[in-house]
Amino acid sequence: MKSFLVLLSCLLSQALFAKELPPLIDFHRALPTWDATPHQRTLSHPENLAFNTAPEIGAFIEYLVKEFGIEIVVETGTYRGFTTAFFSTISKEVHTIEVVEEIYEETKGALKDRSNITFHLGSSDLVLKDLLPSLKSKPVLFYLDAHWYDKWPLRQELEEISKTHKDHCVIVIDDFKVPGRKDIPYDKYKKNACSIDYIYENLQKVFSDYAIHFVIPKNYASRAKFIAYPKKWVTTTHQ
Repeated sequence: MKSFLVLLSCLLSQALFAKELPPLIDFHRALPTWDATPHQRTLSHPENLAFNTAPEIGAFIEYLVKEFGIEIVVETGTYRGFTTAFFSTISKEVHTIEVVEEIYEETKGALKDRSNITFHLGSSDLVLKDLLPSLKSKPVLFYLDAHWYDKWPLRQELEEISKTHKDHCVIVIDDFKVPGRKDIPYDKYKKNACSIDYIYENLQKVFSDYAIHFVIPKNYASRAKFIAYPKKWVTTTHQ
């Protein structure tokens, strides 16, 4: 019920302030149009496999980065670095965090020529605690995807973000539950769904008031993304 009320409130408010950006971005049904053209890439480039092999998601992410003047991306859950590589093409500075040392070393080596990427080894919540104070004055896009192993640090990540970037960031969460869409898979951890209900209290700490989007890929198996950012950014940008 809480997720429905949150969604309803956000939909009503966004109808007033962000007509160009509907809350539901569904690439499966139709391709939305906006002034964002992803960089031309060949199949040999790892960024073509970004967002769980859903590079079309990148068009919307790139739009937000340009629209809000974001130059820094912080990613939790590097894994193979495909999404990391994409972020390196649309931002000046990328910080990516991986908890598994073997994966960290392998991906760091594979992307060694991307000079604007800084790799961090460790639990994402602890790394964020050390890293974020140095980025406090700058708007950041956070891509939270560190939820494959026994520890699920999502709430702790949002807690750390709220300490330094309240109302000064974009939050993107992978593998998210879209309310009312049982046909789209999402992640669960110890019976907790990756959903609005699970992060509701944390979002209230990160934002005073926020706009949201559920971004659905062409292939449902690539999982939906949840995006939130300060509502005041929308009103300022579109005045």
